[in-house]
Amino acid sequence: MLYIGSRDEIMAIDLSKVAYIKAEGYYSRFSYADGTSIMVSMGIGRLEKMLQESDDLLTSDFIRTNRSHIINIRLVVYVSFSKSIIRLTDEMGASCVLNLSKNELRFVANHLVSHKRVLPISPDTPQKY
Repeated sequence: MLYIGSRDEIMAIDLSKVAYIKAEGYYSRFSYADGTSIMVSMGIGRLEKMLQESDDLLTSDFIRTNRSHIINIRLVVYVSFSKSIIRLTDEMGASCVLNLSKNELRFVANHLVSHKRVLPISPDTPQKY
């Protein structure tokens, strides 16, 4: 859980269910694979720092792909370089698609490979995207 407070409320966000976080000006939107979302009054840079400094193991599943997105790498089920998309799917089967540049897709694919989440085509040749 990530707890985010404002002047008059505290919100608990279950990180295991968040597909991605998107910057929207000085706000950030936590989006779920089923299409629901929660807007918080905190910039994405500050959220990224909170995730990096947290002791929660779930926070290591989040990577920043560009200026406006942080994705839950654990929910990535499909990367298409030809379509420039990734698909994120939660444990209930709900999914969402994000359009990313080829460089951002390479970053995601290399992260998956370096963390042994992708098997190389040939066991003798490390996969690099």
